[in-house]
Order: sequence, then C-alpha cells, then structure tokens
Amino acid sequence: MRVAQHPFLILRATTASLLLWLVLLPAATAALADEAIPHRVLVGLNLFPNILSVTKGGAADQPQSDAYLLLLVYQNNSSRAEKLASKLRKSTKKINRRQVIVEAVAMDVLAQRQGIGLFLTEKIDDAALQEVSRIAVDRGALLFSSFEGDVEAGAMVGLDVRAKIRPFLNLSSLDRAGLEINAVLKRMSRTVE
Repeated sequence: MRVAQHPFLILRATTASLLLWLVLLPAATAALADEAIPHRVLVGLNLFPNILSVTKGGAADQPQSDAYLLLLVYQNNSSRAEKLASKLRKSTKKINRRQVIVEAVAMDVLAQRQGIGLFLTEKIDDAALQEVSRIAVDRGALLFSSFEGDVEAGAMVGLDVRAKIRPFLNLSSLDRAGLEINAVLKRMSRTVE
C-alpha cells in the first residue's frame, strides 16, 4: 500500500535540496575552475601529434630508438601537465609507425631530456620561452605552444584563432631547427618569419 505524502512536505524537501545545491555550487565551480584547461590548449594538444607526423628533419629523422619521446613542458602547474600527458598517452599511441612515449617535464630538468616534440602546457615567461626555444632549436625538436604571442616570440608551431582555428608556423624557428613542414600544411597555415 502506498502512503500519500503531504504536498507541503514534498515542497519542503525540494526547497531544502535546492538550497543545498545553491550553497555547494560556488565551491564546486571554484574547484573545477582551478582544474579547467583552456580550450585552445586542448585543441593544440590534439593538433600536436598530427603536426609531428608531417614534419621532416631534426630529431625525428635521427634513428635513436623505435619510439618518439614527446615532452609536455611546465613551469609551475605540474597537475595540468600530468593531466595533458595522460590525455595524450590515451589518444596517441604511434606517430609514423613508431611508439610514442609521453612525459610531463619541469622547465628546470628540460635540458636533461631528449624529445622530438615539446608542448608547452602553460603560459611561461619570456625568458623561459626563449630558453625552451633555444633547447628545441639546438636539438631539432618541434616546439608547440597554444598560447597567444608565443609563435611570434620563438615557438615553432601554435594556433591562429580567428573565425576558424588553423596552425600558426614560425618559419625561421623551424628552419633553424632543421625542420621542414609539409607543403600542404604550410599553405593552409598562418606563417611568420
């Protein structure tokens, strides 16, 4: 037998749950906001292995092993770098028939690692960007940054976000690193010398 509930009790329970939800929402939203990864970084992360797959020269052409090492570089936010590394590990198993190894690496140990591709997981200061760019050029590694202004400042590849999103290439940085981008990709990209 079903017991009828008084409409007032139903209203009170609904109001109480709504009030609890409204009280907890700001705290939950703040926690999620701290962990939120900018959309342009996620787009860049998806584009990064595809750009590497059509890039010739540099470290990728040196047969040191059967695997490509991709380094996700951070200055302060190791948590974001680890999340992005995990996402890239799940989405990219091979590039050009070679296994892919993904590591999150702090700026201060980057000089000790030899990757074919470097991906900036956060906006870094100008001096740090110059240092990462120098390391990438010296090693023939592709440096990808999704952050505005980084391609003009020395990153090799980034994003041009306007009416549509397309790759943004720094041709002089690519040339200094001994890297050659696919001609079709170059034509559809925004470029800077």
